[in-house]
Amino acid sequence: MVINEKGDQLNTEKLVWNEREEKLTSDEHVKITTAEEIIYGKGFEANQDFSRYKIFNVKGRITVKK
Repeated sequence: MVINEKGDQLNTEKLVWNEREEKLTSDEHVKITTAEEIIYGKGFEANQDFSRYKIFNVKGRITVKK
């Protein structure tokens, strides 16, 4: 489990940290819980402090701000 400064929480079975590129990645199922929503996907990448992230093959409902 990883939690960032905003309180977003990442859960996954496999997490890889690339120290040289300062990146977190996973090719497994991921679940990210934020204050507003729960996002599921398969595959993930983020900067090492988990303040910016991408989820691949997203499942479920998410809120998109205009």
